[in-house]
Amino acid sequence: MVATKCKTILIAVSNSGLENAIQSIVLIKAMQEHNLIPILASEGETYHFLIKEFPYIKILQLPSYAIQVNTKTSRLSWNSLHTIPGLLLAIRNEKKILKKWIEKYELEGILSDGRLGLSSRKIPSVYIDRQLNLSLKYPKSIVVNFFYSKIKKFDECWLQTDSANHTENNTAANAPLFGLKLKYLAKISRMHYRDLPMKNKLLIVVSGSELQRAAMQQKLQRDLEHFSSKVIFIKGVFEKNQEKVTANNITYYNYLTTKQLETALNESEIILCRPEDSILLDLKELSKKAFFIPEYNHDLQLKIASKLQNSLQAPYALLENFKTDCLNEIPKYQGLTKTSVTVDWEGLFKIFRTA
Repeated sequence: MVATKCKTILIAVSNSGLENAIQSIVLIKAMQEHNLIPILASEGETYHFLIKEFPYIKILQLPSYAIQVNTKTSRLSWNSLHTIPGLLLAIRNEKKILKKWIEKYELEGILSDGRLGLSSRKIPSVYIDRQLNLSLKYPKSIVVNFFYSKIKKFDECWLQTDSANHTENNTAANAPLFGLKLKYLAKISRMHYRDLPMKNKLLIVVSGSELQRAAMQQKLQRDLEHFSSKVIFIKGVFEKNQEKVTANNITYYNYLTTKQLETALNESEIILCRPEDSILLDLKELSKKAFFIPEYNHDLQLKIASKLQNSLQAPYALLENFKTDCLNEIPKYQGLTKTSVTVDWEGLFKIFRTA
């Protein structure tokens, strides 16, 4: 790698669910590998998650956006005029904080993952988005006009998407109409395959909204009462301290760090979980066999689960219909297959090199 001066870059991650925080891990590690020094910033649950994942990196606190996530689509709820006053206040606070941080920490670039107020005229700033839709009908919307007016203040906008869907919603064609300099950031897994012995028959990852998560945990615990094989059960509750409880053949964790989860996945024969973006990427990277339980009212999860079952990659069932006997269907499916995706990190990070 060509030696270059280390530059300090602020990576701000929105608190829009752990799914979003998990997907930021690859970006943070890539920055370190390419001779850039990250300083992280977030708030709420995501702030505490990042502290656990990166205890050796400086992490700052941002003001809260207090924006809800649409449980049916996993998208932030930008579609209401009621969100604008709160956003304007948070953006104003962000700008005040950023001005101080640029001087205090000698920042030389900004990567803002969903934080609209962290653009700067002094140093290169990039906005990262995972739900960008530039349909021609959108300029008629006051809320969307407001949203894109803030993104235009950034030097670039990186759209994180599946590599096969770059032209979805005419994004590339319409980007110039909104004044955006658009680049693509392919989604890749944070996991690595390791040739480890199979210690667990089943690994369960519970996730979702609080009510859905609790319902999934209770139902599966009842179903596993007579399951004789070894099970790792991750409750999906991110708390201050990690807890581990073993009852019979089941080991319960409230959460696992990325390194711990990587080991557990590599050592487990079958994975039972929701069909969410981050875990899907991980299971594909590791070529695992899986059974999915989508949330009953989550349109995107239902669509993904159905597609995977129809392509004979993995079966699924709604929680109310699931029994441990359903796992006997897994041998009929080929499992998830690794996809070859690369990211041109040097090309993306060039904006910070030339500043």
